[in-house]
Amino acid sequence: MHIGNSVSPSRAAVHYEVKGRCGLGVEKDLGDNIDNELKFRTGLTPIAHCPAYAEEGGNFSCECQSRTRDHSCSLSWPGYTEGPILTMLNVTRQDNGKVVTCQMICNGVATNVTHTVRVPYYGPVKDDVRITGPGSFLVNGTEMLTLTIKVANTNPEPRYLWNVNCREGEDGKTCTFTPHRSDHGKIITCRVTNPKTHKSADAVYHLNLTYPPPSPPKVSGHTSPLHPGDTINCTVTGGKPPVSSVQLSCSNNFNTWSDEPDTIEGSTVTSSLVFINASEGEVRCQCSAVWEQPELYNQIEEFNISVLPYPTVDPGEKDFAAFIGGGVAAAVAVVAIVAAVYIGCKKKENLEDMGRVCVLGRRLRDYIATACASSKTNHHNGSE
Repeated sequence: MHIGNSVSPSRAAVHYEVKGRCGLGVEKDLGDNIDNELKFRTGLTPIAHCPAYAEEGGNFSCECQSRTRDHSCSLSWPGYTEGPILTMLNVTRQDNGKVVTCQMICNGVATNVTHTVRVPYYGPVKDDVRITGPGSFLVNGTEMLTLTIKVANTNPEPRYLWNVNCREGEDGKTCTFTPHRSDHGKIITCRVTNPKTHKSADAVYHLNLTYPPPSPPKVSGHTSPLHPGDTINCTVTGGKPPVSSVQLSCSNNFNTWSDEPDTIEGSTVTSSLVFINASEGEVRCQCSAVWEQPELYNQIEEFNISVLPYPTVDPGEKDFAAFIGGGVAAAVAVVAIVAAVYIGCKKKENLEDMGRVCVLGRRLRDYIATACASSKTNHHNGSE
């Protein structure tokens, strides 16, 4: 396009921009004061075709395009790729606000257009969600526990779903309920979901409860009269933690007995007491146990027991008892023998054998009578 001398440079530039197709040489000749206007009007500004938003965890692509038909122009994304296509893999929330540049170079002249990456919807991820609550919670049957879900780096505001039956706050971030002993160790979960991306993350809370024993101390081994050397036990079962100790003691007007060291098996604590050098009579006993919070468990069991000495046996009575026992055994044996022989004779109808049995029976009778007389004499002499 020819430019006449009578035309001023600025008017020539405008005329050229309207009529011309490339006009790169004119752009350089006319100077920097019209550079931006010339680029716009001659179509030298590239176009960045990008989506308005990027999704966290997804891929983001833009295409840099030219407005001119000059195929000698090159298109690129400086800092990313030398080609016209920009692809960002696995977009994160840190990419939000990042500026990328579409650049076109024609005959050594570079023009740029920028695009700002927007990641408006992101989260949640596991590291950004947690449930806050006490490290341990005392169960007394009425106290209510409140748990709160904390979420960071998530947009928009997520939805919350608790896995327990509880009273939720208006925004769903709190969960309030009354735990019981059986809930100890239970896992509380809150699922956090992004309503736009539908991505979820779970926060977990382990329920750590403390509670006193459910029942008072239980005493065993004291229901019948005791003798020296016998043992009674007092046991407390349950509680978290269990009671630290169980105290068992007994006393009367003559003696005081203390318990042995406690034995602990799991949540069961047992105290034992042995009656040593116990004399005959009534004994008063007491078993007590205190939990770590005495206002919730401070139990005392009191009871009475009878202590009897072991019975003594006179030596003469021992001999007489032994004789009676032996005589009874002998009599039983005689009856058995006579019965057996009688049955045999009956079958054989042998009267001679029956006569022999009668003789044997008389001899046994005489032997038993002699033994009884001798035992009575010895018992009488021993008693004197």
